[in-house]
Amino acid sequence: MPPRGRKCYNAAFKLKVIAAAQATNSCAAARQFNVDEKNVRDWRKSEETLRRMPRRKCALRGGASAWPQLEVAVAEWVITQTQTGHPVIRNEIKRQALEWAARNPRLCHGFTGTSSWWSRFVERKGLVLRPENKNCPNTAARLRT
Repeated sequence: MPPRGRKCYNAAFKLKVIAAAQATNSCAAARQFNVDEKNVRDWRKSEETLRRMPRRKCALRGGASAWPQLEVAVAEWVITQTQTGHPVIRNEIKRQALEWAARNPRLCHGFTGTSSWWSRFVERKGLVLRPENKNCPNTAARLRT
């Protein structure tokens, strides 16, 4: 049998699998719902978290930030910059993050500010960075008035 590909499951499905696993066992529930037994064990451990989540959400995916304080500080900086009308680009965010990491070395051990960190950071914080309009450079300033 060929290996199964990766698949996402929403919280409602995971809770249904957990209920079946509690009625029988993890192995039987895994066979019944065609998922890996390890997933069933993991979902059973995080049942309370799954119950608090929206049913349609593909819950408990992805990891947490390795440097949460840095990301909060940089996100606040980005928000203040955009609110004052200054365009923010990727290199400025990376530079600001590296400066913050240099000021707080104990909190940011091993931080390098790579492009992949930047893309995950923007996704985690829900930031939308729009490019500056070359034809109309002062758009943000005019929109505030």
